[in-house]
Amino acid sequence: MSSATALKRAQLADHIQKRFGISWVDVGGVSRKPRVTYCRQRAAFVLRDNGMTVVEVGEKLNRDHSTISHGTRKLGLLAKYDTQVAEDVAVAVSAMAGVTRQ
Repeated sequence: MSSATALKRAQLADHIQKRFGISWVDVGGVSRKPRVTYCRQRAAFVLRDNGMTVVEVGEKLNRDHSTISHGTRKLGLLAKYDTQVAEDVAVAVSAMAGVTRQ
């Protein structure tokens, strides 16, 4: 794992912990609780937005690439119609601003 990737994951994990009270272990875990899956989808969306492939994101979140693809598409569609989801995504993306992929 490159230092930029580690920083990106650590920064995102910190953001999720502060905003939702969900640990990175839970995000990458097996829980299907709506609150955890929502955070997992946000994490995937932000990592994709920062240039990671669906395979790379899947490896970080212990998920198959097709699960990542479905989740990011779903969150993107929800953000178009739900202002709270759009705000959550915007806050997460801005929290990651300036962290680039190597």
